Amino acid sequence: MNPRRVFSAWFAAIRRLVGPADGDAHRLPLTSDNTWLIAAGVILLLGCIIAAALYVEVQPTTLRIAVGPTAGDDARLIEAMATQFARDRATIRLRGGSAGRNGGTGDSAWAQTCGCEINQ
Repeated sequence: MNPRRVFSAWFAAIRRLVGPADGDAHRLPLTSDNTWLIAAGVILLLGCIIAAALYVEVQPTTLRIAVGPTAGDDARLIEAMATQFARDRATIRLRGGSAGRNGGTGDSAWAQTCGCEINQ
């Protein structure tokens, strides 16, 4: 295809949509009549950005705590604290895992992946 022919066909199609050059009444008004629409769009965009920032900021922080054996008092205490935090809709969430000597298989590996220190 000839690029000149494509451009002229495109230009003619646009000319039909917008209207003739000598009749300004047929053109779309792109002046200050639409200023309120642009202002409303900018305000809406800023509102969406602020809402997204607040949504990300309000997300709860999850703390991983390595506790002794799963059936121990420490594990039950952390579980009770996690339940109470969830009930109060606090900005902190607790997640416990056993890391003691009798904690089960793979518990030390869990503590190492979360970056917890094991003091025995």
